[in-house]
Amino acid sequence: MKHPWCEAGWLTLDTETTGLDIHTDRIVTASLLHVEPDGSIVWAGEWLADPGVPISAEAEAKHGVSNADAQREGLPAAQVVAEIEEALDRRWNRDTPLVVANAPYDMSLLSAELMRHHQRPITFSGGGLDPITCDRKLDKYRRGGHTLEALCKTYRVDPGQAHRSASDAYAAAAVMRVMVGKFPQLAAMSIGEVYVAQRQWHEEWAAHLEEYLRRDKRADKTATAEDIAGIKVDRAWPIRALVTEGTH
Repeated sequence: MKHPWCEAGWLTLDTETTGLDIHTDRIVTASLLHVEPDGSIVWAGEWLADPGVPISAEAEAKHGVSNADAQREGLPAAQVVAEIEEALDRRWNRDTPLVVANAPYDMSLLSAELMRHHQRPITFSGGGLDPITCDRKLDKYRRGGHTLEALCKTYRVDPGQAHRSASDAYAAAAVMRVMVGKFPQLAAMSIGEVYVAQRQWHEEWAAHLEEYLRRDKRADKTATAEDIAGIKVDRAWPIRALVTEGTH
């Protein structure tokens, strides 16, 4: 039996940023799409921000937006994050889940941006789907990694222009559609049950990764007990604990 969310239209979100630190880096581009089950896009919101801080060379090489581009063409960062929040408030609900690949990154960064510019965290209006979190649990032993790029290859989804927010958002939704068809246990759960399951799956993955990293560190004869204990992988999903606590 498939729950109604499986055959509904979905929202899907992706951001490209100044770097990879959710506490200090900022949104450069963002795309929020409403995608129907047949793949048609019925609504799209796209933003280019002037982040107010330099875009790292590594980030620019990935998404192609330079500091000059952002300063010349971007909207003020505070306006961009407010408009994203407003679009989510209008369109995200119980009947329309939100797909975000690697949600603890994008959703944490968006929440941090809202706190930075408007002194409030993001609020959740509906269910969430993270194809990377689901894939780590449901196909954990598959070779090839669990990035969005790897999932596009595995599930034969056209990635479009990788590291462009609109393409990555669309690809994430397309991958999630294929996964729902491949793994009947997903379709058998309500969207609320999937949300709870993903929190547990992410926590399990984070605990295993943390133990692996600590075991690897123990092999370093110069590592102290404090070094090993200091290795921590955030277990919170879909918003990282430090962002939830406001310590960014």
